[in-house]
Amino acid sequence: LNGDIVEGRETSKIRIKPESDGIKVTVTVKIIGLFNHCVNTASEFVNITPAIKDYFPDEYGKISLKDEFAILDTLIVRVANAPQYQGFIKISIDKNESVARTKKHIRQLIKYIEYRGFSKKRFVFVIRKTTFHTTVLDLIPKDSNFPNCENCEILRGEDL
Repeated sequence: LNGDIVEGRETSKIRIKPESDGIKVTVTVKIIGLFNHCVNTASEFVNITPAIKDYFPDEYGKISLKDEFAILDTLIVRVANAPQYQGFIKISIDKNESVARTKKHIRQLIKYIEYRGFSKKRFVFVIRKTTFHTTVLDLIPKDSNFPNCENCEILRGEDL
């Protein structure tokens, strides 16, 4: 391991901090207490992508569309300046809110992205039912899996 385990020692999940960005990390797990004829180790590797320095995702509740477009402009600029990343917009809606209405809202955001002269293909939208309404704008590497999201509907800009 080219790094340290920072969380999850002796659990089913771990978090590691690599020695540096842009490296390949191999993690090997050994299960103690199995019968001798059982396989008791497994390895997995991941490529750690470089961190975006001084970047924190924007998060907000219900705001006007005009204010949302202003925040979206910031994400568009960040996506434009980071070709290896894509925009990630996760909209958490109250259980009573309409998914159809949220999809209509996403179409408005896409129209704005295109109005600003940017490709919707560089954006991913996620709808998640929760007990509150919030939107998170973030950047994620183009070829990465999406951040864990149980019971989410993932909509790629290129498919909309």
